Amino acid sequence: MVDPDFQCLFDATPIPYLVLTPDFTMMAANEARLRATMTTREQILGRNLFEVFPDNPNDPGATGVRNLRASLTRVLENRCPDAMALQKYDIPRRDAAEGEFEVRYWKPLNSPVFGPTGEVAYIIHSVEDVTEHILKQRAVEESEARFRLIADAMPQMVWSALPDGYHDYYNRQHYEFAGMPVGATIGDNWGSILHPDDLPRTKTAWEHSLATGAPYEIEYRLRHRSGEYHWMLARALPIRNQAGLIERWIGTCTDIHAQKVLRAQLQDAQLRLEGTLSAAEIGTWTWDIQADRVYADCNSHGCSRSPSRMPGVAHSRPISPPSIPTTSRRSRPILRSRLPPASPTSTSSACACATAVSGMSMRAAKSISTQAASLRGCRASSSTSRNRNWRKKRSNAASSSSRPSPTPTSSASCSTVTTAASSR
Repeated sequence: MVDPDFQCLFDATPIPYLVLTPDFTMMAANEARLRATMTTREQILGRNLFEVFPDNPNDPGATGVRNLRASLTRVLENRCPDAMALQKYDIPRRDAAEGEFEVRYWKPLNSPVFGPTGEVAYIIHSVEDVTEHILKQRAVEESEARFRLIADAMPQMVWSALPDGYHDYYNRQHYEFAGMPVGATIGDNWGSILHPDDLPRTKTAWEHSLATGAPYEIEYRLRHRSGEYHWMLARALPIRNQAGLIERWIGTCTDIHAQKVLRAQLQDAQLRLEGTLSAAEIGTWTWDIQADRVYADCNSHGCSRSPSRMPGVAHSRPISPPSIPTTSRRSRPILRSRLPPASPTSTSSACACATAVSGMSMRAAKSISTQAASLRGCRASSSTSRNRNWRKKRSNAASSSSRPSPTPTSSASCSTVTTAASSR
């Protein structure tokens, strides 16, 4: 039977090995060790370990030589293997200028080899090069630190979650708003400060985004440190890797409570105004000159002609500016010149039929003037007829009896005030 070639086996081992004598002289090194340290056997064998691999002089905090020497000494004294903690031990660059070192991180293990009489004849120094892993980890930690610094400086609440929905981070504003200790809402405890009525639909929306990868957006109430609930607009987007897989969710919560309260107040005021105008059979329209938009309500009681049939006039509820076309360029100067000087920014009109001037042209403006004249004529005719009837009734009453004369009454008013442009 042929004896194995131990030198060949030693060189083929993928783990870097270095054989030392008790005085730390290097006696053998396998190929993995030579590749890891960028050396050759001629450069290192027969020389002292710390002579060939000194501390990095450019690193004042270097402790590699001291820690390794202490571990090797423990092996000689205790006659047993000694596993070292993670070590930063930079190595000289052989192909660069003198004194240049390359950053390296190692996980060393030093084991004794006993001679025939039981003494420690050799020490096998094996290492695992973990430089790449450590540098990546450091880069991630530095990036995380920068992210937290930026997130804490933002006026919004910022949070993040893992792909499975586990909330792993909230910024400082979140804990200050809720009045809770840092970490209290980490994990699945994020719903503890949500309003109970909003929690079910919030969970449903969040689970849908986790399952589909769709952006997350919802409004809910969050408990303030005062005990009151504030309306929040929550948004989150997935962060994907190069393969398209979600690695993390980044979200924000914006306090919209003041806007919500103001919106409710405006809606309440609008409803009360519409109710009042409807009861009084009065309609209004407003032209915002700066925005060049017309707003109108929906109140057509008392009109003899349907507003929808008036050319150039739209009949609708209050309309948002983007939904109304602007007036024509020719008619704008004329319309502005006809506005009453009371308001520099807008003009309003009260009329029995609510109208909105939409895309007003010269023809439409003239039509509105015609309608206004017709309505005024309607009012004058109606008033003349009522006065004639009243005088006739009073004459009959005076001749037949001494009953008091009836007080004149008025039906629904049909007054109109409008602004229009004259014909070209």
